[in-house]
Amino acid sequence: MKNKIVIIAVTAAALLLSAVFLVSGIEHFTRAKWMEEHYLKAGFSLWGRFVIGPLQLTAAAGLAIRKTRLFTCIVVCIIMLIASINFYSKNHLFPVQSSAVFLTSLLIFILSRVYVKQE
Repeated sequence: MKNKIVIIAVTAAALLLSAVFLVSGIEHFTRAKWMEEHYLKAGFSLWGRFVIGPLQLTAAAGLAIRKTRLFTCIVVCIIMLIASINFYSKNHLFPVQSSAVFLTSLLIFILSRVYVKQE
């Protein structure tokens, strides 16, 4: 029973994080004014949206598919750790969000390795 609850929780967390990446990935292509302001404030080029957007859409798909979830969590953890360090070094507002995504991905990875058997 406990294992089943953990499996449901891990799946729900992975799908929720997948939805976050899906929405954010789509927003990178919509030319939203707030997105452009965010990129300029963080010191990134505007064309970076067209690199980050597809990465987020790929992460969304990888988290949604159970067989690729562990690998995707590792990749997301690495990317979000780098993003957090970058944002902290620039005293930017977004390190809290990237740190939260990092910790969520790490938790999904750990719980998946401990409780959820991969096929």
